Amino acid sequence: MPDAREQTELRAERLRVAVQVFDALPDYDAGFYPDTRPLVCASDVGLFHTSSAEDRRLAEACIDAQRDLRRREWGAVEALLGAIPPGGSIEDIYDLPAERALPALRAAQVCGWLREAEA
Repeated sequence: MPDAREQTELRAERLRVAVQVFDALPDYDAGFYPDTRPLVCASDVGLFHTSSAEDRRLAEACIDAQRDLRRREWGAVEALLGAIPPGGSIEDIYDLPAERALPALRAAQVCGWLREAEA
């Protein structure tokens, strides 16, 4: 019987495969991939079939969190780009009035793109 470390590593591998499968599934269902082979290798298919319902729910939760983060990051990019004057550059954001620059800078900070200055 596998020890706790092996069990943990096996579950992590199942999660990796399930995330890969579920993340690509909408594109596969939409017909973007004529063949499943580019999505998942044969050994991973077998591993995916051994995953439990709990493993699959965890993978779906990870994908939901990843998609939410991606939406927030795109929102931050849009806020930053929307605050830059036409024809300007990212550095121009520091010359904007606070009411225009702060929302964009806050969005960037929430995404982890900016760090507070250390004292």
